[in-house]
Amino acid sequence: MKIFKKLGILVTTMSLLVGMSACTQQPNKETTKTEGITIIDQAGRKVTLEKPAEKVVSGYYIATSTLLGLGQKDKLVGVEMKADKRPIYKMAAPEIVKLPAMGNKKMFNVEECAKVKPDVVFLPVSLKSYVEKLESLNIKVILLQPETMDSYDEAVDIIAKACGAQKQAKAYFAYRKNLYETYIKDGNANKRVYFAGTKALQSAGIDMFQSELLKVAGAENVMKENGKGNWLHINKETLIKANPDIIFIEQKGAKVSDFTKDAAFASVNAVKHKQVYVFPAHLETWDTPNLSSCLGVLWTYAILYPERVSMDIVKQEARCFYQQFYQIDVDVEELGC
Repeated sequence: MKIFKKLGILVTTMSLLVGMSACTQQPNKETTKTEGITIIDQAGRKVTLEKPAEKVVSGYYIATSTLLGLGQKDKLVGVEMKADKRPIYKMAAPEIVKLPAMGNKKMFNVEECAKVKPDVVFLPVSLKSYVEKLESLNIKVILLQPETMDSYDEAVDIIAKACGAQKQAKAYFAYRKNLYETYIKDGNANKRVYFAGTKALQSAGIDMFQSELLKVAGAENVMKENGKGNWLHINKETLIKANPDIIFIEQKGAKVSDFTKDAAFASVNAVKHKQVYVFPAHLETWDTPNLSSCLGVLWTYAILYPERVSMDIVKQEARCFYQQFYQIDVDVEELGC
């Protein structure tokens, strides 16, 4: 009888233990609850997404181009106006050209955006006035302001995190690091450069992305002593006094002849030695915040120091870059290298 009693006690104990074990395996609402993705955007706002965005609207060229380069084109359900004017879109993602046009740097169409029901909208900080209305429609908004190299890298990380494309962003940063380490051997700024904008006497100031690009490529912006700012408006005397070794002109900006055919600039070293160049590329600008700006650095370096890197190398790297990140084969002769 004692044996049976002991067995009974043992069975009861085991049952209790099993019951306790079963209880501990019940889903815990606190531990299984999805925390979501929290992002601090470039306006300092905290934005939380339940999961990586699957439907995205971009009201900003820089965001759209970056999304394409990070392999996220299939998530786009709306883009900025005049998308059909962007050659890189036509080549890498012709389908997005037909998507609803949502706006530009000055305005955004909230009603059109609401129709496509995006998980997130990327807008420039200049359009922050639209945030409240979009959020009232339960649409998440991430504001971007990628005006410097560091802030562009931050924007890439933000876009990647929001869309679940961290792996692609990591691959881009690794590619760029290797590109610079392979070819940019001397970062000392010993070549003096003037970077012109839409007009000959409109120059990139030291606060501009272009000025940082020059520095990485081993050049000095001759406008560094003309005050901080973005695009500076100067006179001919200022440019003549600065006497740059090389003049770069932004794509679709001033003309080479604005410098070479103006007798006032005849004494400027860049003009005397025929060192006036239009910045690539016809596909997309390499001197603005986008993934391909690393090619702009390499091209600049090749112009400044042709004995170190040939233009053939630049073209080869450009071909590899667009194959890897945009899955397109480019005719490098048409890039304007």
